Amino acid sequence: RATVFVQNAASTPHLYAALWDESQWDDGTGSPYADAKDLGAISTKDYRCFDAVFEDVSGRLVVVAATASNTFTYWIWDAGTWSSGSTYSFTTAGMNTINWIKLAAKPAANEITLVAAGTSGEANALVWNGSAWGNENNLTASSNLFTYNQESIGVDYMRAGAQMGKAVVFYASNALYAKVWNGSSWGGADYSVSTDSDIRWIRPKADPNSDKIAVLYLNSRNGLWLYVRKGTSWFTSAGSFTFS
Repeated sequence: RATVFVQNAASTPHLYAALWDESQWDDGTGSPYADAKDLGAISTKDYRCFDAVFEDVSGRLVVVAATASNTFTYWIWDAGTWSSGSTYSFTTAGMNTINWIKLAAKPAANEITLVAAGTSGEANALVWNGSAWGNENNLTASSNLFTYNQESIGVDYMRAGAQMGKAVVFYASNALYAKVWNGSSWGGADYSVSTDSDIRWIRPKADPNSDKIAVLYLNSRNGLWLYVRKGTSWFTSAGSFTFS
């Protein structure tokens, strides 16, 4: 198990990582224990501009954080050793400051899908193949996100069924959209039956026993909605309730 957290050091936010070895927390390098790895300065402490996930086959930990305009840095922890940070800059659309980053790991592989949102209103998706980032895709080429102040993006992999192993990224511009990475290329965007154009928060969660992904979202009127995407299409029904 691993955790990443931000500490505001001398007015500059730093990202730290710690791993649990079944008895104690550590920076991942062994004795001395009860410490954390300082990965360096990141772009903001006000938004979750970072994420971490283990590659499913290798067990390596991949940590990603926004560190400059339109750019993130990534580090890899492997069997007690941290790599130095390497950077990736988006090229399909300028994101300015990256406020949000989400990662998901493909089952039974070392693939990872990333989705990020920036203060330009753009959202981009990207795929890690176990050694390099590639297959960048601009999700918001037609319409910017409704907001970049809340996390209106998400990603998960379908974990069983006919579509097993395909990643689905979710984002909210003038509707709730989904786009599928099939392992070699991106499909076109499709949108749910939701008529909401003011979605602020998105949380997808894959069913471990099928190719369904439940998507929970909150709109600006405090309406909480649940949709389900199965395989290649959305279910037409949904449930909702509103916070007073």
